[in-house]
Amino acid sequence: MYGLVHTSVRDMVLKNHGPATWEQIRSTAGVGDEDFLAMKSYSDSIILNLVSATSETLKITPEECLNAFGQFWVLDTAAKHYKEMIDGFGSNMWALLENLDHMHDRMSSTFHGYDPPSFFLDNKGNGTYLLHYRSSRQGLTPFVIGLLNGLAIHFKTNIDIKTDQETISSNGQHTVFRITERNN
Repeated sequence: MYGLVHTSVRDMVLKNHGPATWEQIRSTAGVGDEDFLAMKSYSDSIILNLVSATSETLKITPEECLNAFGQFWVLDTAAKHYKEMIDGFGSNMWALLENLDHMHDRMSSTFHGYDPPSFFLDNKGNGTYLLHYRSSRQGLTPFVIGLLNGLAIHFKTNIDIKTDQETISSNGQHTVFRITERNN
């Protein structure tokens, strides 16, 4: 993961819980200032340590932490750094989800050694979609759910999300989300 992800976790904690809580999380996770260079790639263990320390300190599950972070990523970090790109790749949530792989391809020119996930949106009709998520990483399903909820807020779309299936292997994971658009 890139330092930008670490910085976003820090920003989320600082915004919602203050500097003392952040210092406790940073110390528990064993991360220093050198782990927050935005364009530098780091071991995934750093973000996992941050999630573990955050969930322990805030007394929430790692899944709740990842979900909250996914929403924060879209509504704060991406809104500050990638809003034009997000809006350029989709005028609504469904168009963006169809273009996520293209957006990640574009981002790969900025981030050296970028290993993005892959997404495929299958429109089943009647406001129901299956979103296939594939990643070389494991355990980020709650983060993706948070991202989807953040995108729904960004695009003013009411949705329900359910995990239809999840396959985890030594090569990563494949998760299928059932997303239903609500009309209320």
